Amino acid sequence: MDRNFAALVVSVVALAVALLAVVAAVLTTGSGNEVAPPTVTLGAARVSGTSDEWRVTIQSLSTTLPLWRFSVLFFIGDTQVDPPVSLAETGNLWIRANGLSLNFTDSDGNGNLTPADSFLLDNVPPGFYSLRLLWAASHSQIQHATFGG
Repeated sequence: MDRNFAALVVSVVALAVALLAVVAAVLTTGSGNEVAPPTVTLGAARVSGTSDEWRVTIQSLSTTLPLWRFSVLFFIGDTQVDPPVSLAETGNLWIRANGLSLNFTDSDGNGNLTPADSFLLDNVPPGFYSLRLLWAASHSQIQHATFGG
């Protein structure tokens, strides 16, 4: 094999490895514009004058973000009802299980999660329930509310 050709092959391989390293570095570090999950406070209360309705309300939020960044899990006792459901799938989220219905309302209709947005759980028999607000990108829990009795 010619020395010049061998040197050329080594150079091309070294260049390809360097290029792959740069591409890998760019893909793993991201753009630096990632958004962190906000801090959220939830409050759960029985709807006044009813025995079978509960409302879970966003009481405070550190950053207002689009609904598509969030999903929700609902549990009856320790049993997960459905896989995570995006808050932006239908505008208003409905989960139905065992006669219960869970509805999400974007209170100001702006497409963002904001204080006063709420979840209404209807037809609730005695028992314990848990609503878990998730960061949709990772399905990690941001906050939860456990209620019932």
